[in-house]
Amino acid sequence: MSVNNDKTVTHLLELPNELFPDLLIYLSAGEILKAFLELSERNSRLASLIAPFLSYLNLSHESNFWLTTRLPKFREIIYSACVTTRQLLYLRDLPSLETLKVVEIHSTYDLDTALQLVGTRSPKLYSLKLNFTSKRDVYHLNNNFDIPLEEFDLSLQCFFIPTGSMIYSLRHLTLRVNTMRDLFQLGQQLPMIESLLAYVNGSGYWTCESMEPFNSFTVISPHLKRVGLYSRGSIPFGYESGYRHEFEYFEKFVHNCSSSLEYLILSLILPSRPNASTIFHSTKIIDGDRLEQGIIAVLPHLKKFEFYFQLELPVKSIEKYQNSFASELWRQRCIVIDYSVSGILGDCDRWDVEGVGRWLQSLKHINKDYTTSFLTHGVNGYLLINSVDDEVLRDVGVSTVLHRRVILKAIDELKQKSSS
Repeated sequence: MSVNNDKTVTHLLELPNELFPDLLIYLSAGEILKAFLELSERNSRLASLIAPFLSYLNLSHESNFWLTTRLPKFREIIYSACVTTRQLLYLRDLPSLETLKVVEIHSTYDLDTALQLVGTRSPKLYSLKLNFTSKRDVYHLNNNFDIPLEEFDLSLQCFFIPTGSMIYSLRHLTLRVNTMRDLFQLGQQLPMIESLLAYVNGSGYWTCESMEPFNSFTVISPHLKRVGLYSRGSIPFGYESGYRHEFEYFEKFVHNCSSSLEYLILSLILPSRPNASTIFHSTKIIDGDRLEQGIIAVLPHLKKFEFYFQLELPVKSIEKYQNSFASELWRQRCIVIDYSVSGILGDCDRWDVEGVGRWLQSLKHINKDYTTSFLTHGVNGYLLINSVDDEVLRDVGVSTVLHRRVILKAIDELKQKSSS
């Protein structure tokens, strides 16, 4: 403490230890380093006081020079960091690093090589999260690195196949898979997994002729408590049909999860109509009764079931579908429900332009690019039923005579079913 012109001045290093947490809590780790780094190098007491506030460092906005000159001085006490892909190469020997978040990922090119280098230099690393710049793009990460991670989050946007020591270390995994077969393979090869969130990509109408190849499937991990299965999300308009999967596959996977499963999420786009195609095995609507008998009944420890289904039903079936969720079980259990349903056929004149697009996508033997043209011209259900004829189809870009005939025939069928 010093006195200057009748004013009392207290120096930072003269403050009691108890006040430092109240000061440092308002600063980020990067700000603390910039403000106190040089001073702490000369004062061991200050270094020990700021150390707990440096356990997590957001380095994503720091320069390469700062990373190479400043960061190494605190490398022993950094337990968690957030970096960009550019900065991965500057993480020099962080022996205490346990969790790492990589942000602003534009491309996965050479990302596996950089991650392998980080894993070699950070032997305690157990948690890795990848955040991608675009929320609509899909990525692929090569498995050319072997880090015994316990938690690996690829934000449901990135394809990845665990290999090596990661197979036996993973406990929490979030990723994207190409097909249902890949999902079943994951369940059979991760013995310690506790939480699995997987987005099943739409690889066309991938399916098997029968469920027989999966009859012997069993999830290998007895620790599995949380499962999330997705086949929807940020799907560009006009591509929904490529993301629809037969519900029986998801049902089979859940059936063979550990009976200790406590949390389940199903976020799915289901076929437009139960009998829309012969490749689907079941014609039973996925309603409350089927979910109760086929999902909840086989999971005695289930605490929370969230499901978000997008499907279309004949108008006459909607009320019955909604009533199937009125039982005592659905009222009492801790279950979040969003069963989006829209009528088909009976109220086609009330379709919006996207509803018309989905209907157009369901037609066979025509160019799927017509969907975009219909959308551009604002063709909704009312216009489809009352105004679209051969001349209009030519105006919206349907140049092939056979395609126009297919569409006009399908419109006539809509009118007949609406009137009936």
